[in-house]
Amino acid sequence: MFKRFFVRCFFLICILSSISFISYAVSLYDLQHSNQYKLVYSTNTQDLYMNLSSVQSLRYNPPYYTLKYQAYLVDYNDSTITLSDFIANYNYNYSIEGIAKKQRLYELSFNEAKPYLISAKRKESGINGSFKLDKVYDLDGRIDSDFSSLDDNNYATADYVYAGPFYKAAAYAFEKAYNKIF
Repeated sequence: MFKRFFVRCFFLICILSSISFISYAVSLYDLQHSNQYKLVYSTNTQDLYMNLSSVQSLRYNPPYYTLKYQAYLVDYNDSTITLSDFIANYNYNYSIEGIAKKQRLYELSFNEAKPYLISAKRKESGINGSFKLDKVYDLDGRIDSDFSSLDDNNYATADYVYAGPFYKAAAYAFEKAYNKIF
């Protein structure tokens, strides 16, 4: 009787642990159809999705903010999904609102102010930060590579150029966290 109970418990533990392991895997279908993920950037060969539930505020000291979040890069040429962790630092003085205040663009119509805003954002996006690779999946959600446990998996500098993929993801994370457009 004890043996039967032990075997049942063992199988139950195996089933529950495999379910929790599976829940961390993500497939292309999950990214495209779940409300947990937001498409923030797209080209003809790649899509960048943000995990909306991963956005965390690390620093709230206006005008300085720091957020941590996860994003998935789908590469259709390689048939891979790369999960990365991001840390983005923001200077709100270089946000749309900050630039508009500094340059007194509120007196202009949106169409008149737009070229000034774009020019200013191209000079200084107001965002810098870093990322590190976590896992690489195939499009069905099976893990191809796991970098999360490597000792030398350090954060690398990310390029937050205005309107680029990292900028768009960071700007969306900011909007999600603070309900303000960066």
